Amino acid sequence: MELEVEAALSGTVVSHRSLRAPLSAIAVLLLALWAPVHASPLDIIPSSDGTTVPFPRTGVYLRLSGDGHQLDSDAMVAKIARFSVAVIPASPATENYANRLQQIRARNPNIILLAYFPADFMWDGSQYPAGNIYGDCWRLFQSNDWWLYATDGKPFFYFGNTFDLSRPQAQAGLASLLATRVISTGLWDGIFLDDLCEDVYWKQSFNNQFVDENRDGIPDPQAVFDPIWKAGTDSLASRLRAAAGPSVLLAGNCAYGSKWTTMNGWMREDFPNQGDWISNMFSTSGGYLVNEQNYRTPHANFIYSTSQAPPNQFTPGNLQFLRFGLGSTLLGNGYFIFDPRIDSLIVADWWFDEYDAGGRGAGYLGTPTGAYYQQIGRLTTPEMLVNTGFESGLASWAPYSLVGSITTDPGTHVEGSYSAHAAIPSATSYPSQIHLQQTRLVSIHPWSLTFWAKAAAPRLLWVNVQSTTSPFTIFCNTPINLTSRWTQYQVPFQQSASATDNIQFQMGQQAGDVWLDDVHLQVGSSSIYRRDFTGGTVLVNSTTSPTSITLERPYYRFFGYQDPFTNNGAMVNSMLLPGRDAAILLNTEVPDTISGGGGIKGPPRPIPFSAVPGVSGAGVDFSMTLPSPAVVAVRVYDVTGRLAAVVRQGFESAGNYAFHWDGRTSAGEAARGIYFARLVAQSPQGSMSAVARLVLLRR
Repeated sequence: MELEVEAALSGTVVSHRSLRAPLSAIAVLLLALWAPVHASPLDIIPSSDGTTVPFPRTGVYLRLSGDGHQLDSDAMVAKIARFSVAVIPASPATENYANRLQQIRARNPNIILLAYFPADFMWDGSQYPAGNIYGDCWRLFQSNDWWLYATDGKPFFYFGNTFDLSRPQAQAGLASLLATRVISTGLWDGIFLDDLCEDVYWKQSFNNQFVDENRDGIPDPQAVFDPIWKAGTDSLASRLRAAAGPSVLLAGNCAYGSKWTTMNGWMREDFPNQGDWISNMFSTSGGYLVNEQNYRTPHANFIYSTSQAPPNQFTPGNLQFLRFGLGSTLLGNGYFIFDPRIDSLIVADWWFDEYDAGGRGAGYLGTPTGAYYQQIGRLTTPEMLVNTGFESGLASWAPYSLVGSITTDPGTHVEGSYSAHAAIPSATSYPSQIHLQQTRLVSIHPWSLTFWAKAAAPRLLWVNVQSTTSPFTIFCNTPINLTSRWTQYQVPFQQSASATDNIQFQMGQQAGDVWLDDVHLQVGSSSIYRRDFTGGTVLVNSTTSPTSITLERPYYRFFGYQDPFTNNGAMVNSMLLPGRDAAILLNTEVPDTISGGGGIKGPPRPIPFSAVPGVSGAGVDFSMTLPSPAVVAVRVYDVTGRLAAVVRQGFESAGNYAFHWDGRTSAGEAARGIYFARLVAQSPQGSMSAVARLVLLRR
């Protein structure tokens, strides 16, 4: 095969639109509609949140060091104003940079500015000058000796000295300081209370100290002091709400929070690694989507994922993790923050293609058209359960009911002639005290329980999978919010060890009737979580396994320069979504142009890129020069815009590179004709792009 390099257009950007078949030719393809989607297990998105701020809603967790000079530039003001919310240290921003905060708000009137403040500790105040809010807080607690002490006779220390929030004086003093020194300035929309933990004993494992609140030299029992501490944090939140008034936003951080009536929201930090995706999203004690229902409005809930540090912030794996966190956030109305938690980095510099669709503009998804839901396909893997539709009564099922009864119901069903019906006249102490169960030997695999269910009135059902022998490992314990209509659900879980398991549907703790039908246990997953917007749709694969998705109509990817393999502008009506990944798809085709907004600094810059016939006329030899480290993508397209080959992909250091394409595609040898090689390189300094035109003369 010979490929003639007809021209090497170094530094020239060619629109993908010109490489694709005309849209009118594509539009004649009619798509068969997929099976109807079903309502979410937790239709909990309240309308009271409103839609003033379009989606996606992104946030920045700004770090200020020293005197806070990072705020003292027009460039930083512009960068912060790109986001929907900014969490900025209360000091020295409040006392020294009021004008900069006002400039940020002037550039983006919808931005939410939250003053960061530690809720249960303070750094050594000797490092702060008089008038510094953090320093004055430390001096207030130091002069009143409001610290929590350890058995060594010193203040209990982690990050800084720990406040003794069991003391009403300490609660009142901190609430008053925040109200008078921060909220009353009118610069902030609210306060972000870091470390508002409902227990303090987790710190003991880090600092080798032991809590001694009464200072008798003996460690305080956790079972005794934990409720006292939690009551203190609840009191602090109540006092701060009373001092701040009803309209000031109060958000907290530290595992799970339960201050539903006083706080506006919570942060799911290190998402989803403190637990798993299911618990981070659905836990009744404070999962993200449960927080969207329970906290007072307007809501201010956050998902915070930890990015890799430079130079790896634009690597494919890190970008996939970004999509996963952002997509999960978009299932609710909250804000997504992504940074490496390194104090030396100015993370406001960080901007990703997904934040503005590669330069199309922030808020490109518009507003939600409804709540999130679960879209479920059909699994073809072998069935593990018996009598899945209850057509043989309750054969192979073991019903247990402390009160009421579990029977089959011929009058209410989804398929066949029967469903299982639990009649529960009164609540029990635990969900497991009324359950329907099969016991099966389950091997190590990702599994899914797929079933239909409804209830007489909205209520919880728990899906529980637990081994029958010591250590009685729980592989799945997922709450499902049932409604009064038949809805199909799929609960994925990972079986980490082969075991004989009890597969249970637990219905205790609440009175009322529950129906189950068409229950299956199979390897794999066929469901994604989804939410639709006026500008497109978001798909999230919460499992570790790739999932095939068929869409009801065509959607479009946007063009991006950080991950051009994913964000390639293609029209899609079906896709294989990798595990722990998300896809953001748009309703309309997007031209391969950028606005210069977000992290893209104007049009892509030229980059030296050339292509010449290979040795002996075989294939093509490419060369390029990278002026700085970048994520590089070199792809070859035919004249219709179809991808023919991926020649190079991944992170590269600065320097000169030479590489070869042998003229083969995934389907075999390339046909004769015209091809285009496109180079895209994305670095923190901006985008670089070039195109070379290739002509295949003969094979």
